[in-house]
Amino acid sequence: MDKPEKLTPPGLIDAAYDFLLTYDAVKNNYDDAIRSLFPYGNGAPVMVVPGFMAHDIITGSLGNFVSSLGYAGKKWKGGLHLGVSDYKLQHFEERLNYVFNKHGQRPITLIGWSLGGIVSREMARMQPDKVAQVITLGSPFKAPEHPDSTHLKAAFDFATQLDQKIGASKEIMGDIPALLKHQLSLKTSLRDKMKMGVRFPLHCVERLFKQPKVLSDNTFNAESVKPIDVPSTHIYTQNDGVVHWKTCIGEENERTQNIEVNTSHIGLPFDAAVRLIIADRLYHNAAAQKQDWQKFDASPYQGLFGLT
Repeated sequence: MDKPEKLTPPGLIDAAYDFLLTYDAVKNNYDDAIRSLFPYGNGAPVMVVPGFMAHDIITGSLGNFVSSLGYAGKKWKGGLHLGVSDYKLQHFEERLNYVFNKHGQRPITLIGWSLGGIVSREMARMQPDKVAQVITLGSPFKAPEHPDSTHLKAAFDFATQLDQKIGASKEIMGDIPALLKHQLSLKTSLRDKMKMGVRFPLHCVERLFKQPKVLSDNTFNAESVKPIDVPSTHIYTQNDGVVHWKTCIGEENERTQNIEVNTSHIGLPFDAAVRLIIADRLYHNAAAQKQDWQKFDASPYQGLFGLT
């Protein structure tokens, strides 16, 4: 059996070039030109999910662009995206359900940058009926097969465990008012108060030291690299200075497409070619039935922003 291809992480020069390309992507804003190519959208919900160590503030520009196209741009509202803890996945699921119901149960397009694309794929796997399509931007969803393909693995593992503990701490703090009410109530027996006085601290310790399932559950890692039953567009760049670009692409089929652009990992949410592809995907597929999904055709945009 052939050994799997070894994917080495980008070098320091690639990382430096990433910042240079990001600067160009932010400086050269062609949103008005892109908007002029498409009719106003149909109001379908679209959620933008930030990447590792990013926040809705950073992806706000992309969300505003989506809204300006005529779609209901929605924030992730998950705070700083530290990792894929149980609490982050729970929040994402609740947020997805809220947006889905608020918009008349219309399926949602998920646009995920880097780590945001990984969790978007997993949410689509969990709730395929609520997701119209997934668009990933430099998302290394195949990284579990190639753990040495990025310099950030140790930082990601640490941040995910930290995020798990932050989530547990918030949950514990939320339980304290009910605990105080129980302990101070004249209707609660002394025996029950003593039991709760012992159980609650032990329960807190258990929650604080629980390991995130994504770090310890091989089944989750094995599932994350598999195709999802939702139309998917994987946008990637070989100039990626953060992750190996081959971990960001999947096997193409009738509902999966990989599209290369000439920008950087950090610059993906700001790049004109990326935004043009997103606008096209929303125009053709935001409210379409999954079986009617069409792949991106670059021919109408030949010569624009380096698309071929």
